This record gives sequence, C-alpha cells and structure tokens, in this order.
Amino acid sequence: MINENKILNLIENFEPYGSAETITILMEYAKLKNSIQNYRTDKTLYVLVGPSGSGKSTFIANMYKQNIFGNSEHNFVPFVNRHYASQNMTLEEEIAFKTNLLDQGKSFMIESAQFDEKYCDFIKVIKTIYDYDVCLIYMTKNHPQENISMVKKRKTEGGHGTEQVELNEDVITKMYKIDSQNLIEILPYCDSCFIINNQTMEKGDEITKPVVLLQKQLNGKIVYNRDYKYADFLYRQILKSQVPRKPKQTFRIAKPVNAQTLKFLRRTSKKRVLFLKPMLEKQIEATLKKLSLKPIQKDEFTMEEIESILKGEGRPKN
Repeated sequence: MINENKILNLIENFEPYGSAETITILMEYAKLKNSIQNYRTDKTLYVLVGPSGSGKSTFIANMYKQNIFGNSEHNFVPFVNRHYASQNMTLEEEIAFKTNLLDQGKSFMIESAQFDEKYCDFIKVIKTIYDYDVCLIYMTKNHPQENISMVKKRKTEGGHGTEQVELNEDVITKMYKIDSQNLIEILPYCDSCFIINNQTMEKGDEITKPVVLLQKQLNGKIVYNRDYKYADFLYRQILKSQVPRKPKQTFRIAKPVNAQTLKFLRRTSKKRVLFLKPMLEKQIEATLKKLSLKPIQKDEFTMEEIESILKGEGRPKN
C-alpha cells in the first residue's frame, strides 16, 4: 500500500548520507535471492528514476532507514538491484527474479538513470498486465552540471556510478529532455507520483531539503509548486496531453457494402469497424478503373469516401 504521507515526511526529514554509508545501507536492503516469503504481498511497484547524480540512491537509503517499508525480516519491500546484492548476479538472473516476484504478487523497488522507452514500457506492462499499483519517484537537480559534480564527488569517495558516460554533460542534458517527455507519457499509468528537485547542498551550517515540484496524489489530483518554472512547465504539458483528441473516423473495408451496411456504419461512426475481406475491394477497384483513376494503395477509407466511390464519383478530394 502506497503511503504518500510517509514519503512526504521523508522528504521533510531527508538525511544526506555520504557515498560509503549509502552503499552500506543499500547492500543491507537489496534482498535478492533470499526467501521471498517475507516480502510484502500488496502488488506495489516503487520506481525511482532520474539522471545520474540526482540523489536516487541516497533517497532509497532514506526510505529504508526511515522505515517506509516495515521490518526487513517481515512484510518487507526489497530493493531489486543486482549491483547492490551480496551475491553476484547477471542481468538475466535479475529479470528472472523480478518476473518471479510479479507472478507471486510481491511488492518491490527498482531504480534507473535511464528513463527511456523500454523503461516506460516496463511500467505500462506492470500496470496493465500484472495489475500492480505504481509509485513513481523522479529525481532531478537544477542543471546537468550539478549532476556531473555529484558523480565526480562520488568517485572521489569511492561511490557507485562512476562510468565515463555519466560524466558526460551532453548525455545527462539529453536525459533531462527525454525524461520530461516520458514523465508526461507515463503519468496516467502511475497511481502516485513525486517529481522532486533534490537540491540538497550545504550552505554553511544549513542543509537545504529536496523540494516536491509536482505530485500526482492517490486521488488522481495533480498539484505543483508554483515557485519553480520546471514544475509549471510539466503541469501545463500534462494538462495539454490530457485534452481529448477527436479520433479519425475510418473504416477498414472488407466485404460488400450495401445500404444496410452503410446505415450500420453511420450508427457506429465513432468506432472502427473491421470486416472480413473479399468482394468490396474488387468492387472499388472496378469502379476506379471505370473512372480511369489509379487504385488506392491503402485499405482505410472514411465514410465520405466509401459513399462517393460506390456512387461512381470516385474518391473525394481533400
């Protein structure tokens, strides 16, 4: 069960652990290959995504340290990530492990810096095929250069994620752009969503806290922080994407059309009507040939086109 209040409370009481401490915590809670009978069975997937250096690992460490997921030995939500597991694990083994959890309705958490099309498709499958609740937490910073600085800092501290690609500003900048598009697309599949600016940095003795830029609540309501341009941009784009578009009314031809069929088509003008093939194509081709018109190289026609062709008038011009 997604507890939004606990996550909001975590953000308010966020602890900026050092890299070494973060790794230690994550290794303790990456419970791969052990008995899954102790895992929570409420069919909830927690997904953390965001460009490298955004603070995802530290956020996950906070989730476990602040007891978001209960006792680690009972009714537990594991962090499924082979890089932190105590056992060596291949990608194929990790995928098989996730599939086993899904088949048994067990809850778990995953994270990735690559919020690409495949990752979005994975979330869609989890929601539509496996009927899971999805809590998406997306973390970002103010500028890609801040991400690079954080990755470099992790490297000096012996932290994780120090691959050369993650030190490339162009790559991280591209992540920012792609992530904005995917956030808008994937939001309808999320029961709960937090888009967070993790601007934690020391200012003298003061440590700034992460800021929730935009939240989709469990009741479906979307709220955003008006003080941030990115939050306002996302909110406007989300509203724009939710405007219903009038579907193109087309019908797939496949059997002779007579007056009764046309009457049926008019009654179902808002639906796609699929017919069995044969004679209508020949009928239309013969009519087009008689009118000295070239055959139409597709099998979809509008209502107007069907009636016009059958009347011997050919295909109407746009």
